[in-house]
Amino acid sequence: MKTTTTMAQKEMASARDADANCSDPDMTTSAINPAAEPNSQHHPQYLIWIDFDQTLTADDSIAHLAALPTASATQLAAAAPAVPWSSLVDAYLADYNACLRFQHPTANSSTEAAAKSRRDCTIQAVCSRILQLRPAEAQSVARLENARYFAGLDPRDVQAHGAEVVLHNGAREVLGRWVGMGREVVICSVNWSVDLIRGALDVDGLQVVCNDLEVDEVEGRTTGRILGGVLDGTDKLRRFEERLVEKGDEGVAVFIGDSLNDVPCMLRADIGILFAPSDPVKPSLLKLFDECGITLVDLATTTCSVDRVVHLAEAPCRLYRARSWAEIDRFLARA
Repeated sequence: MKTTTTMAQKEMASARDADANCSDPDMTTSAINPAAEPNSQHHPQYLIWIDFDQTLTADDSIAHLAALPTASATQLAAAAPAVPWSSLVDAYLADYNACLRFQHPTANSSTEAAAKSRRDCTIQAVCSRILQLRPAEAQSVARLENARYFAGLDPRDVQAHGAEVVLHNGAREVLGRWVGMGREVVICSVNWSVDLIRGALDVDGLQVVCNDLEVDEVEGRTTGRILGGVLDGTDKLRRFEERLVEKGDEGVAVFIGDSLNDVPCMLRADIGILFAPSDPVKPSLLKLFDECGITLVDLATTTCSVDRVVHLAEAPCRLYRARSWAEIDRFLARA
């Protein structure tokens, strides 16, 4: 274990050196002006995909979802759910812990690995960790549907309830500016409600890729079913890769996330950004990065242009750590 950690530290130091060597004597922090981007002929066209919970939100929005059926019994739900939320949470945690007790799936054989790039192998290794937990996620959705926990809700009230979700400082303003610049901005989440996300963000022009509560077209209320099939990070990766195929070689693909479910997409993107506003970075993520050979570079210390960062990404398994939305905004404004 000590040797592995030492190698990871050396690789991270090497990455920091590579970024430091990008220093442009004409580039200063004060020269970075996001508002000037539309007038520049040198900025790339961005495809920006972003996780929702705890990347854009200050806390996990699941508490807001859980409160929907009882937030206003006369306006939101036809009847209070028969199964209490606490029982559903306990059952999920039992399933989750049971999944953790199994060994991680074995990696590819050496022959298969030789046929893949290092990045592809790393993405597959991370996806194996995620798939280990997939049964717990599937059982959780099935349990919610069987209990009809989210049945009888008016989608307009769900969206209005989303306004109570607290976002990270500056997130809404940055999203609005990016959309105004003509950037393609997509929220990609395992959340269960598009309406809740739209209500929380309140930014026109955003695309949302996630699950959603089925609505009866006649009654105009939710049926209790959850549609979409975005259970975990492997589903997020599938949807992201479908868009990358459509995009081809045009523009720069960015993925911003905060958790294990986002790591495959971050690795697949031209620029992967881990949003981690607090120190230290989640120990579980640092352990994963160390075991999988993923290098994490502090976005605040790199002086690279966007083009240089994309070039450095060809040395695979490099992610950037951001502490604020203003930091990400400044970085993507660089020519």
